[in-house]
Amino acid sequence: MEWLSFFGYRRPINGQKIIYYGEPIGVWRGTYKLDRSDPYCNHLMFCGEGTIGGVVDCMDAPWWMPDEGQDKPAPPSKPYPEDYPA
Repeated sequence: MEWLSFFGYRRPINGQKIIYYGEPIGVWRGTYKLDRSDPYCNHLMFCGEGTIGGVVDCMDAPWWMPDEGQDKPAPPSKPYPEDYPA
């Protein structure tokens, strides 16, 4: 599996289990949710690990990949994708 940018052409399906990464938070497993009512960012990831609860958006975690039960991967080689908005 390779890391995908949230700002590229491919995004998760609403409700899909994903692995996501952001420089300040690290690598996590969770569920993607498209929330068009969010006034700041409609691409949200809900943490699904243990009892940890938390939500980040694609600005905090700009990398993702489908969670197919694989081990957690190493972080991507770059902290932010090339198409990350400046």
